[in-house]
Amino acid sequence: MMKNKIEIAASVFVNLNACDGCGVCATACPTGVFSMKGLNDDEINELSFLGRLKVRIKGNKKSDVEKPDACIACGKCVSSCHEHAITVKGLKRSA
Repeated sequence: MMKNKIEIAASVFVNLNACDGCGVCATACPTGVFSMKGLNDDEINELSFLGRLKVRIKGNKKSDVEKPDACIACGKCVSSCHEHAITVKGLKRSA
């Protein structure tokens, strides 16, 4: 007998211009989707003025979607991000 299961395919995005590198998303995520990554000079130069300002004030670490396939679309990362820098798109549910 086959059990019903819900499959979730989600796409997780981090707006690096909004992210201040606090790391709360990495702590909140139960499946380890996020890690903190230091940006190199070229990546910093690609940021908007606000993004570069946050780097100067908070440091060059930003949230990185390291394991996107591990996302279970629980939304803990989105609700924990005080900068509203994380978006989870493309939820698909099937029974």
